[in-house]
Amino acid sequence: MKYFILLCDGMSDKPSASLNGKTPMEAAVKPTMNMLAARSFNGLALHTPEGLEPCEDVATLSVFGYDPREYACGTPPFEAVSAGEDLQPDQTAYRLDLVTLSDGESFEERVLTDPSAGEITTEESAELISALNKVFNTKTRSLLTGIGSRHCMVWKKAPLYNGFVSARAAAGKKIGESLPQGEAGQRFVALMEKSFNILKDHPVNKKRIEQGLLPANGIWISGCGKKVAIPDFCRKWETNASVISATDLVKGIAISANARSADVLGATGLLNSNFEGKAKAAVDEFEAGAETVIVHIEGAAEYAFKGDAEKKKQVIEKVDSAVLAPVYEYLCGCGDQFKIMVVSSRTVSSEERAAAAEPSPFFIYNSQRTEVGYKPFSEANAAKGGFCLPEGFRLLNFFIRKPGVPKAEGEEEKPEEKQKEDKHE
Repeated sequence: MKYFILLCDGMSDKPSASLNGKTPMEAAVKPTMNMLAARSFNGLALHTPEGLEPCEDVATLSVFGYDPREYACGTPPFEAVSAGEDLQPDQTAYRLDLVTLSDGESFEERVLTDPSAGEITTEESAELISALNKVFNTKTRSLLTGIGSRHCMVWKKAPLYNGFVSARAAAGKKIGESLPQGEAGQRFVALMEKSFNILKDHPVNKKRIEQGLLPANGIWISGCGKKVAIPDFCRKWETNASVISATDLVKGIAISANARSADVLGATGLLNSNFEGKAKAAVDEFEAGAETVIVHIEGAAEYAFKGDAEKKKQVIEKVDSAVLAPVYEYLCGCGDQFKIMVVSSRTVSSEERAAAAEPSPFFIYNSQRTEVGYKPFSEANAAKGGFCLPEGFRLLNFFIRKPGVPKAEGEEEKPEEKQKEDKHE
């Protein structure tokens, strides 16, 4: 049996005025998802437990089968692991974004105009992080290059401060309102202010300005955490697993869970990502012996946070045509039985530009039998089956069924039996 999981972060949404009152899932042209959903078990799962924020690390850990209440530690520790850092107990990892700051009479008066510095490339970012490290790197502190605008800082015996505001939350406002506070906070502010003086005249930024692009003229420090050990994914689910993602968070989770993290050249997590390359990588991993392959897509959430429902819709369409369709075609001809799960890890509203701790849709397709499902695949249709899993981290118990894998708590009857016996075209 082969298992394919297509994890689309933030794919679910709320109705958008720009899409004539439809959600991006409802508006998207996605024939493969719709066809499979009509033959699958459909439902909802809540991947953000009560008391936690609907952050990407929380939702992703849940989809991977880990209880976020026990293993969520923020994105920075996993991003540091992805960058090759073996975090020690006395080290703290911080999220570090390259951002665009406006002019201002003082540093505090500047406005954070773009939290991703005009979607700066990884290659450009690497040069900027290298320039910063020449000044910031010490025996106890270093900056690690990530992907695009998202990077990491590791600090041994760091100042005790955790009142950071994210770059997204600070965007569009004078940064003085969102900078770290207090004596400990000022040590981080000093780094952020110094970064502006280093980056504002860097050749990378001069060239970007000449090209009409936004400069990455500052860093924004937010989010911190320490490494948490998570159980071995392959042992837990008795499977040989590979993970394909463009984000350091998901790569770091995969590495921490002892699953293979496969890189794809040109994978950016945005609409210009190498979607075809992700599909090919998934097929290659199956061919190389992987039993379970997880492909993570971030673009839907990214554009929802930017308030762009149209581009979010386009990401969903691209995922359907360039990732799901070719992988499904391969699985149909591979000679093995297979299962496919398409899941949205959380709901991110394009209208509100915010994530919500709400149940998100999924479907599970089994090549061995046809279920009575719904199409098109959408938030509303996924709810019609009447199945909602309040602890989303148990969803994999329904997907990977092996003698050694324990059933989910309360799984006396199969979830398929809860599906309504009607089909909505």
